[in-house]
Amino acid sequence: MAKKSRHSLDGPAITIRAGLAIYKTLASPFYFARIWNAKSKKYVVRSTKETTRIEARKVAEEIFQSLHQSGALTQAPREMTFQHFAEQAIKQAQFDVASGIRRQTHIKDIRYVLEQPSWGLLKQFGNNDIREIQTKDFYEYINKVQQENPHFSASTHQSIRGGFRKVMLHALQAGVITQRPEAPKVNKSNKSVPRTFFRFYPIVSREKDEYRLLCKVAEDAAKERVQVRGTPITTELRDIIQFMVNSFVRPTYSELFALKHSDIAFRNDWLVLTIRRGKTGFRLTDTMPAAAGIYKRRLGKKPPNPDDYVFLPEYKNRKTAHRIISRQLNYLLDRAGLKRDKETGKVHSLYSLRHLSLAMRVLNSSGTADLLLLAQNAGTSHRMLELFYLNNLPRPEDDVRRLQTIKRSKEDITKK
Repeated sequence: MAKKSRHSLDGPAITIRAGLAIYKTLASPFYFARIWNAKSKKYVVRSTKETTRIEARKVAEEIFQSLHQSGALTQAPREMTFQHFAEQAIKQAQFDVASGIRRQTHIKDIRYVLEQPSWGLLKQFGNNDIREIQTKDFYEYINKVQQENPHFSASTHQSIRGGFRKVMLHALQAGVITQRPEAPKVNKSNKSVPRTFFRFYPIVSREKDEYRLLCKVAEDAAKERVQVRGTPITTELRDIIQFMVNSFVRPTYSELFALKHSDIAFRNDWLVLTIRRGKTGFRLTDTMPAAAGIYKRRLGKKPPNPDDYVFLPEYKNRKTAHRIISRQLNYLLDRAGLKRDKETGKVHSLYSLRHLSLAMRVLNSSGTADLLLLAQNAGTSHRMLELFYLNNLPRPEDDVRRLQTIKRSKEDITKK
């Protein structure tokens, strides 16, 4: 019997849909995605970096969608793409502002939901033939946005819905489509719902400090070389947790996982991070001094490649990097008994670390933190801090002392 080559298939290929399949070879523990390119009449092969069939299918779908949306597999005539009509919608917004029909912020609002790099409408539908976009496509898209961004407010969801409807309206008015796909309304309350964060001293006793517990469990898991879905937990997970709490960044593809070494500069004893395409656009973020120590620890003695990502640089697909860290954090939360926020009942996620960083800064500053400056530094607003953080935190002790101070007159003192 002939000996099998290392590159022979390890079992039959699994067809996911027409033109998309996954398979394994004897040479690698990872599944590969095989995608048929109708333009070149050849197969495109990409490693999923996943060892389980379920996760490999998900990554294969992401790779397929990414290639499809980029136009690498099929290309609709440009004048029939979602991108083309999105440009028409932006031009209309500019005209409305110039005519005084709309406020100046209208252009910024529509561009935001269209062009946001991690979840924007153009990322999802840009190169798609607008004639083929159906109601179910928007349902799938908005559900995905909701799952990946549970912190989004109702107004953000409605802005996304409104942007989609505007683009489709231009296609309808041009006679390219005969009916505009439905875009479901999102039933989310606009009430001030406290953000999830890990309780820390002095909100709770040192023994019940959830942040300290999470860091300890992360260190223990790294020492034990625990594996989650085939990927070992290392001290990098602990460093990511601590870096987030000391840097105010969002755990997204466009902020934390987009950071490269060239985006980080030392200033005195802290770091300045260049966030190029964050939720609120470009900004410079000053970290707490602890972040500089964490970053130095990650660097070691070897000078970094400026173009390398700071965290999980081996994964060029940043969605994969995000997914690995999310899974590993979920393992830590289960192990530490911290799956849900004890106050809100909501499930903790990577975003809980950003919320913790803001809550910790507000409370530990003893009332001296400039909230407007803090909001700008974190890429949010003073109003958001008040709605979701300040109202749900105990007041700093110095603030309470000032609140309790009674100004006594000279007459009162004399009587005494």
